[in-house]
Amino acid sequence: MSIIVYQKVDFHSAPPRSIKLNVEAGPWSYGPDGLGGPGSPYFGDSPDGPLSVIEVHIDDPNSPPIATVPVSDTITGNPAKWMQIAGWPVEPVTGTHDVYLKVVAPKGKEYGPTTTPNDLVSLDWFSFEW
Repeated sequence: MSIIVYQKVDFHSAPPRSIKLNVEAGPWSYGPDGLGGPGSPYFGDSPDGPLSVIEVHIDDPNSPPIATVPVSDTITGNPAKWMQIAGWPVEPVTGTHDVYLKVVAPKGKEYGPTTTPNDLVSLDWFSFEW
């Protein structure tokens, strides 16, 4: 799991409707032999769903997420490229809060560095949409 925090984000009095992210999800990974790519048993997207999930939390990384965005190479393409994912709904929030972005494995999957593709996502930027 990876967590990024943005402190004192001001949502003002109007809650955002959705979130937009610019992400890259890897159809590559490193296998147990340290090699990646098509020959690796860990190459590509899981047929069971997304590689990773980006959760958006307010004030506490363990609070219920206000948004949950699945990310996979079927979204960003193979080979991987930067892609905007837009329109994911956000629970209403107003005022000033710390925002935590948490990259986690999809439900029922392990998150493990270099042993599974579940941790292969890069986040360039994100914005809330009103």
